Amino acid sequence: MSRQSKPTGVKASVGQERAFQGWARRGAVLDDGQVALFTPGRIVKHLGTDTLHLGPPTDWPVQFVVYLHLGWRWGSRVILPADTCFEVRAAIPMLGGRTCIALEQVGEGWGTQGQFREGLGRGLRTIAHGLSSPSAKERQQWAPPFACWLPASRPGDPPISGPIYDFEEAVRYASAWSGVEEARTYDILSAHQRYLELAGIAEVEEDEALLKEREEVGHLLPNPPGCVDERVELYIAAATGHGIEDIQAVNRGEMAYLDHLGLVTWDYEGERDERLGTPHWVLGNLHPLAI
Repeated sequence: MSRQSKPTGVKASVGQERAFQGWARRGAVLDDGQVALFTPGRIVKHLGTDTLHLGPPTDWPVQFVVYLHLGWRWGSRVILPADTCFEVRAAIPMLGGRTCIALEQVGEGWGTQGQFREGLGRGLRTIAHGLSSPSAKERQQWAPPFACWLPASRPGDPPISGPIYDFEEAVRYASAWSGVEEARTYDILSAHQRYLELAGIAEVEEDEALLKEREEVGHLLPNPPGCVDERVELYIAAATGHGIEDIQAVNRGEMAYLDHLGLVTWDYEGERDERLGTPHWVLGNLHPLAI
């Protein structure tokens, strides 16, 4: 395990600090929109540094259980390195209206499935019942937002709230739903996004290259703009060289991803199943956003 510099802004006696790897916890009070950010598979970041705790959990509506590959321990506290990124591994409804959000620090050793599952199971059992009330100090300490920024966020950016479309996450989800390999799914969704820009549906700065391509593929664009039809599939096929069957499957997978985020409203009962079909992972693959 490599040693990194001690986090700034932390008071401790000389010689007390030591590198830490393992599970820690933290409580929070989040509304539904804030909880929705923590979609399994998403990478989130905590701006600055923060403190997690070891030992028995206390009674919070939202319980973060966090696996750290490298933090700094002082007594019963674990200090995060500044601007730490995490993968959301699970968001689990619990008895009593609580939610458990499981995070894993992104870094060396990240993604060890068996080790994570075993530790998460132990953590869930400890927060199932019989929790004591948090102290006034703990309530004050954990009042600020935690791990609710995206990796590209910079100091001063506001926390993210609510479900958001993440392109890399959409690729992974659509690939698993459709059974189309990720590289091909990436091509198809990229071309789909370009089509929306050319059609004037997606907002983008209209540079010379876009205006030129819009003129070249004008026969495939909706006129007037705003209504996408089957010509989008012809554009994607021409742009990527992939077959219509794969394109349709990936488009259904992307729609399933939007449905997963709660960003789709269906007009009648049964429309969802008609439009999306059966996910490929039901036929044998692991759910793309599962731990």
